[in-house]
Amino acid sequence: RIVLIGGRSNVVSAIEQKRDEFATPYSRSNYQFSSGLEIHATILLNLLRGEWLTRETLLTETWFAVAVGLLAGGLSIFRPIPATAIAALASVMIMVLAWWFVWHDRVWFNWAVASWIEMPLGLIWSVGAQYLVEWRRRQKLRSAFSFYLSTHMADQIANSDFDLKPGGKMVEATIMFTDLENFTTIAEGLSPEEVSRTLIAYFEQTTECILRYNGTIVDYFGDAVMAGWGAPVDDPEHTLHAVEAACDLRCLADLDVQGNKLRTRVGVNTGQVLAGNLGSKYRFDYTMIGDTTNFASRLESLNKHLRTQVLISDAVKKQIGEKFIVRRVGEFRLAGKTQSVIVHELICRCDSSAAENTWIEVFEKGLHAFREAEFEQARILMERTQKARGGFDGPADFYLRKIDAALTNGELENWTGVISFAEK
Repeated sequence: RIVLIGGRSNVVSAIEQKRDEFATPYSRSNYQFSSGLEIHATILLNLLRGEWLTRETLLTETWFAVAVGLLAGGLSIFRPIPATAIAALASVMIMVLAWWFVWHDRVWFNWAVASWIEMPLGLIWSVGAQYLVEWRRRQKLRSAFSFYLSTHMADQIANSDFDLKPGGKMVEATIMFTDLENFTTIAEGLSPEEVSRTLIAYFEQTTECILRYNGTIVDYFGDAVMAGWGAPVDDPEHTLHAVEAACDLRCLADLDVQGNKLRTRVGVNTGQVLAGNLGSKYRFDYTMIGDTTNFASRLESLNKHLRTQVLISDAVKKQIGEKFIVRRVGEFRLAGKTQSVIVHELICRCDSSAAENTWIEVFEKGLHAFREAEFEQARILMERTQKARGGFDGPADFYLRKIDAALTNGELENWTGVISFAEK
């Protein structure tokens, strides 16, 4: 037998007790110290029984560190919150595994490096990498749309899950086409520099109006602008915003080119369009296509026949309610269409002069008489409209010419009052 002789804490003096007591790992939890005799006895028993800690080999610890490193690196495939939860769980499991090996197999390994260094660093790296990728994606989106949209709209797209891959989807949107009246004819006598300055001034004016009401500049072509509302960012009031922009465009000062006044003509329509990045694998642009777009373009072209500035479809008229002053300018069968459509002219906002309504009522009575083939009555009312508008009104003049043509050519058989156009 082996006998160890030493002092016992409960019988020695306070001074001796203090000298012969030592802290152990257990002291951290129960604040009790062990005597030197107890510590020596424990060491002796550990030696006799072979109960000492052994450390894993360097190769095993290396492979363990590599495995944990790969796990930490794999956190990048998860979103930040799930990645944080996985990292915390993995760290706890490593600590539990280390505890289990110590108490059951008397094996120790360098677990703190994996639990306290590798996992936190892996988490920071993965979350940081995700934020970097996301930031680059947002910058790319914002850059792609900054020339088409207002700053506010571009930021909205950058902060959303918008996809730049080719493809489109059907959405409810409002489309606008604008054009410069008689610019093609006038441009023939201008130098390239003068044409460039005129177009830049026109595009700046038009773009400012469109972006002011969160529209999307879809394309510039020639002296025309195509814009849309309702895509790529959803806008519940896309029709109202498009008409607000059209009002501002109507109120713009005419461009003066060598003494020639250039007015902006606008066509607005609303309905279903295919919106998205359309094109080929070699090149694509964000655009909006469909019958709604084609009709908006036809409305813009119809302005030159009616000598009007802003024409809107009946669908747009129904959406804006009584917020704007409009007049019905007739029913037309446009080029490429089999069905006739009702078209309205946008005059101004309802906060403008109330005197507008008087001549509008006279014109619409004349339009009704025209549809009923009461040409003489229609002529009188159209002439009254001309007089009320200072001697000239585009739609009234258009119908006066149509009345003369109908009476001259005898177009009363199968009369419907619908005006057909064979050309765009």
